[in-house]
Amino acid sequence: MPLIQFWRNSSILASLLLAGTGSLIASAPVSGSIAHQDGSPAISFIGAMVNSSTSVTFQAGLSPNGLDTTYVFDYGLTTAYGQTTPTQDAGSGISSVMVTVQVTGLLPNTTYHYQVVATNSAGSMASPDSTVITTSSSTQTTTTNPRPRLAAASITIVRVPVATPARGQSGLTDVSCASTFCLAVGLEASGSGRSKPLVERWTGTSFVKFSSPPTLGASLYAIDCTSSAYCLAVGRDALNAYSARFTGRGWQALPTPSPVTSNGNILTGLSCISPTNCWSVGYALFNSALVEHWNGSAWSVVHVPSPHASLFNAVSCSSSTNCWAVGSIDSYAGHGSALVEHWNGRSWSISSVPSGMGPLTTITCKRVSMCWIDGSFGQGDAVLRFIDGLWKMYALPKFFGGFEVSCTAVRNCLNVGTDTSGGSQPGYSGGFHPGAQWNGRSWIAVDAPGLPPSDIFRSTVCISAKRCLLVGINVGSSGNNYVAIGGVTRPA
Repeated sequence: MPLIQFWRNSSILASLLLAGTGSLIASAPVSGSIAHQDGSPAISFIGAMVNSSTSVTFQAGLSPNGLDTTYVFDYGLTTAYGQTTPTQDAGSGISSVMVTVQVTGLLPNTTYHYQVVATNSAGSMASPDSTVITTSSSTQTTTTNPRPRLAAASITIVRVPVATPARGQSGLTDVSCASTFCLAVGLEASGSGRSKPLVERWTGTSFVKFSSPPTLGASLYAIDCTSSAYCLAVGRDALNAYSARFTGRGWQALPTPSPVTSNGNILTGLSCISPTNCWSVGYALFNSALVEHWNGSAWSVVHVPSPHASLFNAVSCSSSTNCWAVGSIDSYAGHGSALVEHWNGRSWSISSVPSGMGPLTTITCKRVSMCWIDGSFGQGDAVLRFIDGLWKMYALPKFFGGFEVSCTAVRNCLNVGTDTSGGSQPGYSGGFHPGAQWNGRSWIAVDAPGLPPSDIFRSTVCISAKRCLLVGINVGSSGNNYVAIGGVTRPA
């Protein structure tokens, strides 16, 4: 699962643990507790990936609940099923794991019913019935590789120049655009280890260094620009929450509430509805979630439900009565579960998500019809989409870990992050895939020819249907030197 990292002064990135799962065409969360009191298995997710007109890969998320657990998939033309896959081992862990089985010899253009059944010494659990439709033989797209090369309709990520310091370390964590005016923020640290805010501006062909807040030692994690003369940025200054405002002429550090804690505070997410209505989220380190509101002249701390050891990583608003904040609960113990809260114009409340979801990294919800959350599920990564009043889970391409989604249409979204395969894993088709594209049905891996696997894109903003900006870091060969990077997408 992803470890959500923050940069402390000169220490830019400690680690990234990311794994992926196959891309699903049919998927559904399964309601119910992930850990049953009687010790029987729990099932939180089931889906199917169509490989060809005669082959399907079934996939499910299940928790062994601490006991040795096996599983099978039943499938057939009716709810009586009639066929069962060989029994396989799901382990004995207490967290959710993703399991898959490929079946062949199916009929083309046919609806199949299927379910997963998990069993251990405490009992059995079967998922609700689901269906999947195989493709017709005339449009067969059989693949022997779960990660095929991309069609011409996909996009390519290209690295572009970034004006970063010649020595020391630097990184970019967020990018925002108001029309053609785009700024990216992060931090840079000299060889002596003293950090300062880093701001880069997009010229149309590259990122160049831009004026930055004057606070030495501060770090910026998020930015939102409502115009070329108004941007807010948030982050951290030593042990205190930090914010600054760009007025078109320069930057001004703003008084920012920072509750007294033993370990300090940090603001990691920001979303502005207008210059007089912005929300920022973060956390008091090793303590509780932190939410602040900007009214155009001052910040104020806003009470939110804060479960034990909770934190927020990101926030996104589509209107003054619809904001979502995401993060995790109990993350400091090394695992953690998902935390999602909603603002309805009056108060914040906790929202339910599919069982088994781990820490959540980012959310994009500038439009109600295009709300996506990046996060983890078991030992892999998955995304949530808000549909019909519920958060529903979709899997990501294998070996891809997502950090942020940007959409230009309901059926055109880009998810950027990192490729975790290193080019040497089974089923790896070559190339570097730090992105995934949503086509309305599933997420498809995106190529980035010529880019090294050490590039990690942390944020993206799409300025047209075929053009998105990306920013992040390149982790050097020594593992402790970091350089800010920028990218742009173009038709493949």
